[in-house]
Amino acid sequence: MLVQWEEPDNPNGIVTGYKIYYTTNPHLPMTDWDSQYVDSTTLTTIPDLTPHTIYTIRVQAFTNIGPGPFSAPVQVKTQQGVPSQPLSLRAIDVTATSVSLEWTKPIHTGDNIISYELYWNDTSINEKGHRTLAVIESYKLDKLQPNTLYHIWLAAKSRRGEGAYTSPIAIKTDQYMPEAPPENVRAEAVDSQKIRVTWEAPPEDQQNGIISGYRLHYVENYKSDNSASIVTLPGISREFIIEDLRKYTEYRIWILAFTEVGDGPPSYVINVRTEED
Repeated sequence: MLVQWEEPDNPNGIVTGYKIYYTTNPHLPMTDWDSQYVDSTTLTTIPDLTPHTIYTIRVQAFTNIGPGPFSAPVQVKTQQGVPSQPLSLRAIDVTATSVSLEWTKPIHTGDNIISYELYWNDTSINEKGHRTLAVIESYKLDKLQPNTLYHIWLAAKSRRGEGAYTSPIAIKTDQYMPEAPPENVRAEAVDSQKIRVTWEAPPEDQQNGIISGYRLHYVENYKSDNSASIVTLPGISREFIIEDLRKYTEYRIWILAFTEVGDGPPSYVINVRTEED
């Protein structure tokens, strides 16, 4: 494996050498990685590696005072003719259901790429996704879930096989309005002028964000929905008592949840009559 790097932007002195760390298991502590030391050159070859294996490489610079921080990890596969990892995978735009990605083609064997292999996992359901892409350097990954954390990584592929993948990037999609109404909505008359309403939050997988609050609608049964009174309640609310109602009068009641993006669908309508006086 041929490894090349550039001197640190801020060496804080004279760089006296470099230590190259490499491993097939990047989850191990750095003290357990294989390593080799070189003088002030910025190029070295690592021999005696296992064929068809992905290695992770990090480089550390030294001055007379001591070592500096490790470089970002780079991965490469020891297989002749496969590309090195794509460079600079990044998200340039994120919505509630999509993320637009850009990257730069690998430095080595970049002209022999036949496709890119895009991978991601949905942390909410621990499910992995995969798409084979054309030889492009940008892509819009869609059909994602709102308000969800995704890890995304990419590899280039030649006719010899798939190269090393990039380090995963973490992307959280934006919030969206709830897909479902509050559940288990119930209402009962307390007396001749009050009705108690209780409910539960929409199903968690359909909230699409943080529930900011609820809008409780109520109106006398002979009036139109547009005449309904609306009470806005905080997101932690699960009960409300409507007061100052007409005696022995039937009301229509419904409720919806909302996030910072907008209102979700209304619940089914409940008809409740206040008690006689």
